[in-house]
Amino acid sequence: MHSSGATPSTVPPVADLQAELTTADARWDELAALSTWIHDNRASIVWRALSASQRAACQDLVNEELSTVLHQRVAVARELDDAQAQAAEAARLAEEQRKAAEAEAARVAEEQRQAAEAAEAARVAEEQRIAEADAARRAADAEASRTAQNDLSQSRPGG
Repeated sequence: MHSSGATPSTVPPVADLQAELTTADARWDELAALSTWIHDNRASIVWRALSASQRAACQDLVNEELSTVLHQRVAVARELDDAQAQAAEAARLAEEQRKAAEAEAARVAEEQRQAAEAAEAARVAEEQRIAEADAARRAADAEASRTAQNDLSQSRPGG
């Protein structure tokens, strides 16, 4: 039998306690059947073949065993309740941790998505800046070429 009020680390698994409870119930049923038999057969020759002290000792033994089994069953039932409550609490905490981990993963994924969007926007802006700079350089080159052409045309005799 396990002690009630055990710490979480020493509480037996729920299945073990359920098995203990089933065993206690089976023993109770056996003793109750024996007690019933004794009661129902008080007039039988088998029962009367025993001395009064033997009959009393037999009845006392059955009653003591019934009391012991009842106390054991109550203690195991309490322990089972505690173990089930602890298992439920552990499951609740595990679910909270799972939800927190999911929320953190979603937050990280959102940050990564935003970072990727920002990187893409920066890449597009840089490409646009390069294109604008290239267009400005080409326009400046074209203007310089026109200016040079005009200067050349004006510096020729007869131009």
